[in-house]
Amino acid sequence: MRSHAFRRLGPTAAVALASLAVLSSPPAFADAARPDPQLPRCSILTNVPQGFRKIADTYFTCELCFRDGDYGLAHGSWTDYRCKLYWAGLDVFAALYVYP
Repeated sequence: MRSHAFRRLGPTAAVALASLAVLSSPPAFADAARPDPQLPRCSILTNVPQGFRKIADTYFTCELCFRDGDYGLAHGSWTDYRCKLYWAGLDVFAALYVYP
């Protein structure tokens, strides 16, 4: 490899490694905005608190609902969320409710 190729490769590799480090680290503010762990996070019997609005439903499991809820928390889309189970015929689905 020629010397000018090495000079271009150095900054490119440094930028790529720095980008990878930033993308792989979790956001620092995600834990501060987590919902209260004392409240039931996914239940048929739980009423959704006042001020929450439903943005998605038909999740097959609570874990899928939690995944989207946590994603929105981490990216600042909302400050809190709840997943509520509901019956649709003989099936049970989860709906995502968020608080702005």
